[in-house]
Amino acid sequence: MKPLFSLLNWIYRDDKEFFFDLFFKDKTNYLFITLIHGGIIEDFKFDEKYIQFGCEDEIKLYAIFYYFINPYHYLQNYDDENFKSNLDIIMKIPLNFLMKIVLDYIRSEHVKIVPIEFVNMINENDTLFYETFNCMKLNNIRELQSFLFLLDYDSVHFQDIMFKFILKKFESLLSRQFIFVEIDDLKLIYESLSKEQISEVILLLIKIKENLVFVPEFDLQIRYKKYLIDIRKYNQLNDLIEFSLSFK
Repeated sequence: MKPLFSLLNWIYRDDKEFFFDLFFKDKTNYLFITLIHGGIIEDFKFDEKYIQFGCEDEIKLYAIFYYFINPYHYLQNYDDENFKSNLDIIMKIPLNFLMKIVLDYIRSEHVKIVPIEFVNMINENDTLFYETFNCMKLNNIRELQSFLFLLDYDSVHFQDIMFKFILKKFESLLSRQFIFVEIDDLKLIYESLSKEQISEVILLLIKIKENLVFVPEFDLQIRYKKYLIDIRKYNQLNDLIEFSLSFK
């Protein structure tokens, strides 16, 4: 790849408009992503005037978002002027793509504080947010916890709907073959909920527990593997329910 990279370096120095146009035509996205990570141009700078925001290539738009936000994800607050300038560029990504990108950003482990601009975007486009969040597949309880801050939003209507979505995602996590939810995880969730909402979570835990099929001793004899999976979930849910009742 060295001869190609050398040629691209020459084009970058000589004609930036042509250079960026070439990269936005990269259908494989290999060169585009390599460029974003600094693997082609050593002192590369993504000039806003060359960004094709309407490219409708999700991978490229994710890469653009990453490029402008990555230097600042470690900040405890977002008062940095350079970040605010980068944020203005990020907000030019088409909304239907930006909503998905922002939700993926929120659930990533390294995010400490979510910029208020992203929160406002969610609240101002709640229908799109609900659709996008509903389609997301959350991998673990930590990702679900990352959205709890939205329950603090002033709109009671938004809070109610958001809680229903969180409860639905929680049910999906609990309905898997193996449950990876600890009491500490549940405690963190409960600290963001009202007493009525905690009661709904308890009812959900009880429902899932009661729907377990292979827990009688009889299954131990004839469906050993299924019994081991369900009895483990049964005991886990028992512990979570006991804790929930004491917390409530």
